[in-house]
Amino acid sequence: MRFKPLLAFTVIAGLTACGDNTAPDLDGLSLARGGNRVAKSSDTGGDGGGQVEDPIALEPEQCPYPDVPDGEPCVLRHATDGPPLATLETSFVAVQGRRAQLDFDWSDGEWYGKVIIPRDAQLLDASGRPLAKGESVLITVELDPDRYLVRFGPHGSTFLGRNPALLIFDVERADFGTADPRATRIWYQPYEGDAWSALASTWDIKNWAIEVPIYHFSNYAVAW
Repeated sequence: MRFKPLLAFTVIAGLTACGDNTAPDLDGLSLARGGNRVAKSSDTGGDGGGQVEDPIALEPEQCPYPDVPDGEPCVLRHATDGPPLATLETSFVAVQGRRAQLDFDWSDGEWYGKVIIPRDAQLLDASGRPLAKGESVLITVELDPDRYLVRFGPHGSTFLGRNPALLIFDVERADFGTADPRATRIWYQPYEGDAWSALASTWDIKNWAIEVPIYHFSNYAVAW
């Protein structure tokens, strides 16, 4: 897991799929297992397009895992044959007026996800007080070892206005079972024990990535 302050955000370039392990075509999208993208059947390369603003709905009974408790979202799981995460707990200092990026990695160095705080984001501490330029807050990060779920703290720290943080997960190494990957969203839980809410998420179907702006340092998960 790497903390990268003051780095320019690079848009993920389209990568080509590899191998013949391809799932059935879903409405023109060929889900290339083992590759680096969800490729359009008519796609011939390039890095344009490929985003779905609002994933399609999926019935709860289509959750590919049989042991999800009632009333909880069906949180996407890591593939069982993949590597573990590089670390499960970390922290970083967010400074008002500075751009920052924290990467989450697999143990083999491949990226798992990231959170990006723009320079013009207005941070509020847990009491709701806006931070002055140069003031900081310590952000803690806890990653689930088996599922696409991250817990940020301290709970109650938020962003004010139109420049929130951005949370991105790379789900190339996920276990989707027979379910449709495009039906996943990033879900939000304010505090442990609270109800989860699905957020309007953006799917990058060229790169197996899903992202959402976040206004709170709380719990987030990729789920159906």
